[in-house]
Formats: sequence, C-alpha cells, structure tokens
Amino acid sequence: MDYFYVFKAQCEWTLSLMVIRWGTLFCLFAVGGATVVYSAENASLVASQSVIYDDNARLSHEKKESEITLSTEISAGWQQQTKHISIDANYAMSYVRRRLGEEDNTRQVNGGGRVTWHVLPSRVQWYVADSESYSVIDRKEIDTDSNRSQQRSLSTGSKIDIPLSPVDSLSFGANYTVSRQDTTEDNGSKVRDASASLSHRFSTVRSVDLSLSTSKPTFNNSENEPETIEAFISFNALTASGSFSAGLGVNRLSTQGGGDSEAKSKTTSNSFDISYSSSWGQSQFQVSITKQLKDSISSFYDEDYGAFRAIAESSGINIVDSSGVVIGQINNADDLAFIGIEDQSYETEDVVIQTGASISLSKPIFTPATHVTLGFSYSNDELQTQKDTQKVLAYDMTLSHAVSEYLAFNAFYQIDKSEFDTTNDDSADTERTDFSQQAGIGVSYSLTNDINISAQVDGSQRRVGRE
Repeated sequence: MDYFYVFKAQCEWTLSLMVIRWGTLFCLFAVGGATVVYSAENASLVASQSVIYDDNARLSHEKKESEITLSTEISAGWQQQTKHISIDANYAMSYVRRRLGEEDNTRQVNGGGRVTWHVLPSRVQWYVADSESYSVIDRKEIDTDSNRSQQRSLSTGSKIDIPLSPVDSLSFGANYTVSRQDTTEDNGSKVRDASASLSHRFSTVRSVDLSLSTSKPTFNNSENEPETIEAFISFNALTASGSFSAGLGVNRLSTQGGGDSEAKSKTTSNSFDISYSSSWGQSQFQVSITKQLKDSISSFYDEDYGAFRAIAESSGINIVDSSGVVIGQINNADDLAFIGIEDQSYETEDVVIQTGASISLSKPIFTPATHVTLGFSYSNDELQTQKDTQKVLAYDMTLSHAVSEYLAFNAFYQIDKSEFDTTNDDSADTERTDFSQQAGIGVSYSLTNDINISAQVDGSQRRVGRE
C-alpha cells in the first residue's frame, strides 16, 4: 500500500479594534499567531487574521501543489436583554487571499439578528430572526453586480411552556422559515416545523422526557416535498457515583415528488444511545455509546407502462400495418415485452449500521495547576447493500498549565486512523488506511478582566493510502 503525506500549518491571531494601545504587543506575537480579545458588556468589535500553509492542497499522489491562504475577518456583535425583550445581532466581513495555486480571492459577508419577545416570562415567547450572506458567485470572473450572490433567510416562531403539575411539564414549539437566494434561478424555500415535548419527574433524581417533532420544507424550483417525523424518549438518573442517561429514537424521512413525479423514497432510522458521567474534585469521567440502524428504500413506478398494460389486459391493443389492416393484438405483459415495451419500475433498498463510542478522562496531574484530558473515540459505518465499511479510531490529549492567575500554557495532540474496506462482486476488493495527526501549542495572558491575549500555533499531517 502506497502513501502520500500532507502537512498543514496554521497560525491565527485576533485583534480587537477597541484596544489600539496593545498594537506593539500584538506584533510580537504575530509570527506565531496571537489573539487579543476585548469584551464589553453589550457590544464587541473584533478583527482577526489567520495564515494556513498546505504542502499538498489537492491531495495528489503524483503532483504536490502547496498553497498559502490568508484570511482576514472583521466582526461586530451587540446584545441587549430586558424582562420582556432580548436582542442579539452579529455581522462579519471576510476576505480570503491565496498566494499560490490557481484559486482566486474571495469576499464574503455573513450576519444575522434575532429579536425575542417574552410575552409571559418563562412561559410564552415569540421570536423573529433574519440572516444574510453575500459572496462572489464565480471567483474566476470580475466582481460585478451580475457576479454576486445574496442569500437571505427570515424566520419566526413561538414556544409555549405549560406546567401541568409539580412533576410534569409540557412544551410546544412552531417555526416558519423563508429562504431566498438572489440568482437567475428561483431556488428559494419554505420550511415549516413543529415540536412537542413532555417531561415527567419520578423523583428528584429520576426523570423521563418524551419529544415529537415534524418538519416539512418546500422548494420553489423542485416539486419534491420531503417530510421528517421524529420521536425520542430519554431516561435520566442521578446516582451517588454519577449521572446516567439512555435514549431511544425513531426518525422517518419520506420524499414524494409532486405533480407527475413517479419517484419516491423513504428512510427510517432507529437509534439508541447511552451515556454516563462522573465528577469528583477537579476530575471528570465521561463515556457514551451510540447505535443507529438506517434503512432507505427508493422506488420508481413506470406510469406509462402501467397505462399500456391496463389497456392491453382490459380491451387489447390492435397491431396495424401500414395499410391499416389489423395483423395482431396485444393482450398481456408478454405481448408488450415482445414488441419492446417493458416495465421500468424498480425498488432499491440500502441498510446502514452506524456504531460509535467515546471515553474521556480529565484530571489534574502533579499539581492542581496542571490539567490533562485524555480521550478516545471509535466509529464504524457498515453499508450492508454496497458492502462498504469505514472505521475511524481517534486518540487525543490536551495539557494545560496555569503559571499564575494571569498566565497559562496549553498543548494538544490528536491522531486518527481511518480504514476503508469495499467488497466488490465483479472486481477485486479494495482496502485503504489513512492516518492523520494534529498538534498545537499556545499561551494566554489576561491583562484585565476584559482583555485577554493568546498565541496559538497548530500543525497537521495526513498520510493517505492508495487503494
């Protein structure tokens, strides 16, 4: 098995425009990446700069091409909350520059706002939200009015909490979202969703939650009308050693084309998850296991063939020569197949089994000022029909050390192993194994309660196997 390597290094720094007097200190950290953050009570204004170097941007075995990407972003945020009204707004402008390679620069603006009216505090609330995104459609063309895209989404909805008894509570929610993209095609959409949940406490340490939700989007440029229905129940318990939670869920996604569409699909997912967490002193332990079975069925009904067959079996279809003389008759499906008319209907099924598990342990070592976190995760996806398997093993470690109440150091390391196995009926089986590693070191310093400076340098390496 052959491999090729990809090395990527990233350094990032952020400078608040409201803290001009720290410009000299910012330049000292700019080589490795630095962050200067200032947070006011209700508003923030931040400028950030990141640099990424990739020595094999196209993930090629034969020809490596390196790339340097510089990204500049300016963001602003404002929050305000009273007893009956809460407001949240955030906007960001970014400009991505690529020094090598063939890709052009990119400009983009993203932002949104949300206003929530608390009609009855802790009981009834209503919100209105708006989000916008502006970008260049084709980075190869000149930045003109016809080469720009603007996406906008407007949503509104409500939430109602009803206490039924001291141990029972009921919640309802409904949302309506309209999205639109200003391009030559009418590709807007509307989404309606609703949810209901019921919570019951058996005691102060045991409870059960039941939820039901549905969502139905419609698209302006498509007659497909997908609909999702989901139900989930979870059991929660608090013991002397820690907290325990287990859940069962069912999700069904069905798509049926509108109008004269003859294609249909249905996906049913059954999921189970269990988790346990425990904490003592400054230490914490967590473990979780998930299992999901996904069954997808796609079908197509040939309406033209169905109409021909119905006529043939009911009254017959005469076969006439060029002079108008009847030379035969079609009376059944075999006769239709004889003249080349066959049923094109089909139904396919695909089953996917997904398994996942994760374990993490966080605790101080040597001294209370030094903290370490160890983690392990595993995932396995099995495509039963296609006979494909993908396994991912990941290990990570994070170490932090507080020199003082103002200065702290941190470091992390992560390694992933991905295995791909495909069994083909008409050709040789294929196997591939990929490895990736990530590491980083950083330092942070708190100047005041509102100003924090940090520097971070990250690097990653990926080894991709050849099938």
